[in-house]
Amino acid sequence: MLSGDTPFLAVPSSEWLAANYSAFAIADRFPVSPGHALVVPRRVIETWWEASEQERADILALVDEVKRQLDAELHPDGYTSASTLVLQLGRPSNTCTST
Repeated sequence: MLSGDTPFLAVPSSEWLAANYSAFAIADRFPVSPGHALVVPRRVIETWWEASEQERADILALVDEVKRQLDAELHPDGYTSASTLVLQLGRPSNTCTST
């Protein structure tokens, strides 16, 4: 299932923070702030809307899982999320972000 031309799919599973059938989460190698993480679909898709309902549900489930981990480890005052969740869905040059 892990195939495609995106560098995110080359991250070894030993570096994953969490995973499920459709996606996995990794720590950002160049974080803007402590705890910055990325949720990466296992299938290369160009937009959020190309993801199946199951893939979208799995991606959002990982957002919740990573938040629980960050709450336990870093005890942040709050969170900022962006549609970098709509994220590394395709090639990095095609990512869509919003705040």
